Amino acid sequence: MSKRHRESRVQAKVPKEARRLDHRRDRHTAKAVLLTADPEGVVLPAPRHLAGEEAPKPVDTTPGRRRFRHWKAPFWKRRTTARHQRNEELENLFREV
Repeated sequence: MSKRHRESRVQAKVPKEARRLDHRRDRHTAKAVLLTADPEGVVLPAPRHLAGEEAPKPVDTTPGRRRFRHWKAPFWKRRTTARHQRNEELENLFREV
């Protein structure tokens, strides 16, 4: 990427503090207009986060993800059984000595 593109990207980014102050000013202006003006003639500013029509949210039909319980998994049971067998063999070995 050339420096020209990098500089334009940096310049276009507005600091978070400036955006926050700008939004706050808009909110307070709208509130002042609502308090002083005739409610029928008030036109509220368009929300900034919507681009055109508001898209409906997709409905998630899949059930929620359940928490994985490792002690119920088959590999865990095999592991436990193998550990018990190993411990029994070690005990038998030490008994003989």
